Amino acid sequence: TAMSFMAYELVCNPDVQQKLYEEIEEKKNSLNGKNISYEQIQSLKYLDQTVSETLRKWPMSAPVSVYRSFFIIILYLYLFR
Repeated sequence: TAMSFMAYELVCNPDVQQKLYEEIEEKKNSLNGKNISYEQIQSLKYLDQTVSETLRKWPMSAPVSVYRSFFIIILYLYLFR
């Protein structure tokens, strides 16, 4: 559900989607084929801002930190594996 809202927001805001894509690609390219660490994912500032804005606009019942961790794990599995 939270991931669906983020996907919806990215579709509705292609400029945000592009900026987030560029940040992720830049990090991915800087790794030279190495696996990304949790700390490196957390250093993606625009990703954190995007997740925070999604959770602000679409509040959930669980604490925000739980959803941030969920987003980070899902993105890690999807983008860097």
